[in-house]
Amino acid sequence: RSKVASGMAAVKGREITVKEWEEMQKWENVDISAMIVSSAKSILVRRPIATGFWLVGLLLAACAGGLPVGEDAREAYSVMLQHAEVVDSRELGRSEEELHLLEGQYYNARGWFGACDENCTRALDRVEMARTEVARIRQ
Repeated sequence: RSKVASGMAAVKGREITVKEWEEMQKWENVDISAMIVSSAKSILVRRPIATGFWLVGLLLAACAGGLPVGEDAREAYSVMLQHAEVVDSRELGRSEEELHLLEGQYYNARGWFGACDENCTRALDRVEMARTEVARIRQ
């Protein structure tokens, strides 16, 4: 009499019962691809609009990352970037000149031994605002 017929079989060094053997046979006969297709069809039937949006989003994501940039577009971008750097450097130069002028006005408005009246305080506020502007442009 065989072990399977007696209700026991050895699998990977372990004895299993006939019931366990039958369960294993069921899983071996399962068609995974058919299950996936069946599940996909049922989802599509139950939620056609949501599935459609999901597919469109998937297509957009697939196309959005890999479009090549032409030489003309690359050159135009480079020219615009250089122009922006020139504009930033001009703005920085003007802001630094204004800061230097305001620091001179503050120095002249300040009293002896660092005493500061209302006029001096306003000049100091203008200097602080100019320093903040210069720091913003440098970033």
